[in-house]
Amino acid sequence: MQLIEILVPALLICGIVYFGGIRPLRRHRREQSLRAKADAHLDSLRKGVEEIADQDPATDVQATQQQPIHLEKLSPGMQVFSDTRECWDYPPKKDDVLEAILPGDEVGGGWDYAVHIHEGAEQYLGSEQFLTLEGRFASVPGVDECKHEDREVFLIRAKALTADELSEACWTQFMNTAEQAFEKVGQH
Repeated sequence: MQLIEILVPALLICGIVYFGGIRPLRRHRREQSLRAKADAHLDSLRKGVEEIADQDPATDVQATQQQPIHLEKLSPGMQVFSDTRECWDYPPKKDDVLEAILPGDEVGGGWDYAVHIHEGAEQYLGSEQFLTLEGRFASVPGVDECKHEDREVFLIRAKALTADELSEACWTQFMNTAEQAFEKVGQH
């Protein structure tokens, strides 16, 4: 009876620490990273709007922000994309797609790694192809198990692989999927 009186509160405390502290902290770090990328993108758009306003004295920045941007007024080299597929084009850059490979000590739950891909990967590949990634990552030699946890997170059990090896293998699988999505088999 005394053992139960000790274990039950201890397990409750462990659960509270994990779900109230560690897991939200990992999500918070990921959200901060994405927020920083979004802020940088917004800053570049603001600079572009300011450049347009500087080129046309009749247009002030506030009016430009409230009205649609005319594409012919965009400065050279500035691009506007309607979706991830258009933005990344083919082939995509690895750094645009694979955001992080977190080690097991940051993942928990007995998983060795968490593979974080950009949340736009589903739009880029198309839902049908995107749904094959879990099986593709699981088929990598050295991967014992793969679980698609979140839209952008794949949990991996792979004691025989380093983070770099897993990164390369997941990138290869992503590119194989992209080849099929873009019907460019054998072109990467």
